Amino acid sequence: RRATKLSNYAPPVDDLSWIGSTKAIGIKVAPGIDHADLPDGCEVEFISVDGECREAVLWSGGLRSDAEVRATVLPSGKSLVLDSARPVQCGPVDAYLYEPDRAVIRAHLVGQVAAQIGGHNLDPQVAYLTAGQLIETPFARAYRVREVMAFSMKRLQAYVNAKGIGRIEIKKRRFPMTPDAVRKKLRLKGSEPVTLVLTRIGENTTAIFCDPV
Repeated sequence: RRATKLSNYAPPVDDLSWIGSTKAIGIKVAPGIDHADLPDGCEVEFISVDGECREAVLWSGGLRSDAEVRATVLPSGKSLVLDSARPVQCGPVDAYLYEPDRAVIRAHLVGQVAAQIGGHNLDPQVAYLTAGQLIETPFARAYRVREVMAFSMKRLQAYVNAKGIGRIEIKKRRFPMTPDAVRKKLRLKGSEPVTLVLTRIGENTTAIFCDPV
């Protein structure tokens, strides 16, 4: 079975004192581990494949780098590490929306990506970033924002009708409805594609229509 508490592994890996004088060791663990459980003296690397965080590895001894936390994205093999970046500020939706890679989110490195793109967060509890310019990064997917509105099915239906939208990809974070539930309520009669991001900004449920770039 999958264990997310490091103390439930056999042997337990919330304390690596049992490895003794071993010069180099890597331990594959579940990507859902709690950062508070991480043992001292190791590096944790979260690894994603095509945007999906698949695993985490604890590196110790000679296999550890100078970083405490690392996010690695495959197939590019690019890595992002923790540094002294300032906390992410929050602000309104700008010209571009960025969806951080899942490994970046699990590694708590969203602030690093915000610093790279010169952007800010939409909400402290939502891992979406926004910026006024398009910056290429392997650690987040960028979307060009079309329209931002307070969520209601009536407003969504009016927009897809006006724009002739017939294909829609729906993403959501901190939003009460599932993408399938929203899609079933929309009548799509056109041919244009669009991405719809549903989220909560403060206390407001928000719909963001955008296009991948």
